[in-house]
Order: sequence, then structure tokens, then C-alpha cells
Amino acid sequence: MMTKPEADHPLTRMLADYPPKALRCDLPDGALFGTDGIRGKAGDLLTAPFALQVGFWAGQILQETAQCQAPVIIGQDSRNSSDMLAMAIAAGLTASGLEVWHVGLCPTPCVSHLARTTEAIGGIMISASHNPPEDNGIKFFGNAGTKLLSDLSLKIEAGLRGQRPETLNLTSALCGQYQHQVAMTEQYRDAVFATLPKNLSFAGLKVVLDLAWGASVNLGPELFRALGAEVIALHHEANGDKINVNCGSTHMAQLQAAVKAHSADLGFAFDGDADRVIAVDDQGRCVDGDYTLFLWGKQLKEAGQLPENLIVGTVMANLGFERAWENSVVNSCAPKSGIRMSKRRCGIPGRCSAVNSLVMCFATTTVCRATVFKRHYT
Repeated sequence: MMTKPEADHPLTRMLADYPPKALRCDLPDGALFGTDGIRGKAGDLLTAPFALQVGFWAGQILQETAQCQAPVIIGQDSRNSSDMLAMAIAAGLTASGLEVWHVGLCPTPCVSHLARTTEAIGGIMISASHNPPEDNGIKFFGNAGTKLLSDLSLKIEAGLRGQRPETLNLTSALCGQYQHQVAMTEQYRDAVFATLPKNLSFAGLKVVLDLAWGASVNLGPELFRALGAEVIALHHEANGDKINVNCGSTHMAQLQAAVKAHSADLGFAFDGDADRVIAVDDQGRCVDGDYTLFLWGKQLKEAGQLPENLIVGTVMANLGFERAWENSVVNSCAPKSGIRMSKRRCGIPGRCSAVNSLVMCFATTTVCRATVFKRHYT
């Protein structure tokens, strides 16, 4: 039950002059939450005091919504500021009474998966996706693995602006515990493998991966090698100074050149948090999101694995892509820019430039269907 704090609660003094001087931040006049949570430059908007408050108010709203206390998952990319933000958010969450499971470096879809499949009441990913190293962001997931609903984001923002102190859940002086749970990323890895045919083998395939110095540096090569592929990895170490710099899914030239230089069968470029990917064929040609969605959707449809024969794009998708779907007698729909995961199992989400690695039909990651390009793209 949401109540005012007891007189002897350790946070009472903080609330008497909320927010306390040490935690006061200059917040922008506009909305804090965009399509992908809160983003900005580290050290500007995204400071430790601000992240601490974000964690505290997120903890309050998640508990209010779930009507219980349960862990919150935190994952991050390799940016230099990600450790600072993760620790500050964790401090805020534990101050609100919640347990924190920090899984460390991982793809954004990993946090979404763990939020959905464990007893957690939510997840937070620290990343600015494909943006440069000096940027960062805070992305929220609910316990269904989907992006946090807009009304909940507004409630968190109201708390940050000092508009909700009377609704605090402070009936106990106990703080939550922090646990470093790196091994939990193995649950995501296992879930990816579980989507694949048991006899699937990439033996004989040479694959080049551009890992963008980011969140996929561990999982990406592991997945492909486990399937038998020969892997050539570019930008394959976590590096907060270099993440996304002239590499990854927004800078394809190095991957294209590497595929041709190594006579590889195909290549994949991920962005810094590994929630999008662009492919390259054996001739070094980019296979962007429109092609990927069409080829992948066609394969799933023929296999009877595309729910309701429905695929989800954005308004930026190429008109030729939409007409190709129409000619294939496959349904499609185009939401506005910025993909929000639906509770309905209805197909594959994607952007016109890249494909999201988290997939509605639970074929968890695009890398699992690598052979589709070798088979169909010419």
C-alpha cells in the first residue's frame, strides 16, 4: 500500500526538502522519455545523482504497478559511462526496497528476455544503442519483456520532478539487495538456441561479424561458433571509447570489405547494444532491413511459423517492400517510427535500415536465421 513515510524512516529527512541539494538536477523543460527511454550525453543530463533518482522512482512505480516487491534486471553496453549509470540506478532501486540483479554486459534483448522469463518485475538497459560513445540512455522494460507503458514512464517523470513524494512506499526501513548475476546471460543464450531446429548446422559457412566494440562481443561469436561456422570477428572487444565509432550497423564499409577479403559467405553488423543488425552477402552488398524482413518472413511463412502471416514494419519501410508483401499475400502493418513490442504474437518487427534482434514470434535473434541470406539473396 502506498503511504507516507513513518516519522523515523531514514528517508524522511530527504523528503522534507525533496529533492535534497546533493541530488538536485537541472531537468529539461520537455519530456524526459522518448521512444527508447531517456537519452542524453553522459555528464550532462545523465549524471549519477540523476540516475539515482531514476532508479528510486522507477522502483516506486514498478512496485506500485506489480503490487509486490521482486527483483529488477539491469544490463548495460560497453560505454565508459554505463558502469556509473548502472551503479547509480541500482542504488536508487535498492533504496526503494527492491532487489537488483545486475547481469553486466549484454544485448538489449537479453534484458527483455530475462524480465519476461524470471520473477523480475522489470528490466533496465543502460545504452544509447547506435549513438556515439559520449551518449548514453536508460531503457525500461516491464515484466512482460515489452517497453514500459507510456503512463508508467510519465509517473516516473512526475517523481523526478518532485510531484509524487506523498505516494512513496516507505513502510519498511529495509533496503533491497544488489547481486551481480553475470551468469544469467546464459539463460538468454540458451533461449536463442532453443528457437533453432535441432539439426541446424552452419558447418562450412564463413561468417564475418562486426560487433561494434559493444554488447554483442561475447554472445555473437559464441552463437555462430557453436553452430559450426567459421567466425571472423571485427571490433570484438568491449571498448567504451570506440563503441559504434566508424563500425557496426551504421558504418558498413569495414564489414563489406572484410567479407570480400576473406571470401566469406555472409556478414552481420550489430549496433552497440545488439538490438539491430544489417547483413552483407558474399559479394559485399548490404542486405538492409527491408530485404531481411521479406526473406525471413517468407521463410517463416513457408514453414508455417509466422503467426497470422503478419509482419510489422515502420512508416520508413520502402514502398517496394510493402508491395512485395502484398504480392506474396502476406499481411503487414506500419506503426510510427520507434518500435514498441506488442503483447500480441504477430510476426517480425523491423526498421527499414536494420532489423530488431528481438522478435515477436520468439525466434529470439536474427543471427539464428543466417542461412536465409545464403539461400535466397542474389
